Amino acid sequence: MPAATGPNPMQPNFHRLSLLACALLASNVLAMSPIINNTNVPEPAPWKEDTSPQVAPAFSREHLLPLDMPVHLSIKAGIDPDTITVGKDNVVRYVVVISNPGGGVMASFEGIRCDTHEVKTYARQSDEGAWRPVAEPVWVDLSANMPSHHALVFARQGACTDNLAGSPSEIKDAMKFGRKTPYDLRVN
Repeated sequence: MPAATGPNPMQPNFHRLSLLACALLASNVLAMSPIINNTNVPEPAPWKEDTSPQVAPAFSREHLLPLDMPVHLSIKAGIDPDTITVGKDNVVRYVVVISNPGGGVMASFEGIRCDTHEVKTYARQSDEGAWRPVAEPVWVDLSANMPSHHALVFARQGACTDNLAGSPSEIKDAMKFGRKTPYDLRVN
């Protein structure tokens, strides 16, 4: 009886070769297909912020739209609806007025990028009444807006819908009458 031998290493394995040929053919077809690899779709231009505002807008404490701040916070915050703008860069800019139980009041001129969930403070105003520009304003995550999280509350309550900025009138309506569409903002 002849001894059992394994596959001859010198003989080609046709099954493996046919699988390899199919894989190479498929990868070449995929690489040449403009539909699959989107070579016909132009890359979007990188985002660029409109020129940062040099002057904070005038605001009024008389008709603030209140923010629904978490119950564990003792501060009250509201947005002056007349200061809400949406730039060509899709940044929602606004003045928020924050008061504490001791009677202290401060205002902040800020911007929110709904698509990246970021906020930037351009200037602050205390009880003295003069705006102090932030020397080097930077974008920070909305959930890092400490200690009050007012920007995150504003984004959820009206500024952002489905990670997009609404128009100023849509934002004001959402603040006044409640949100009519779902929203998606991550919370860390």
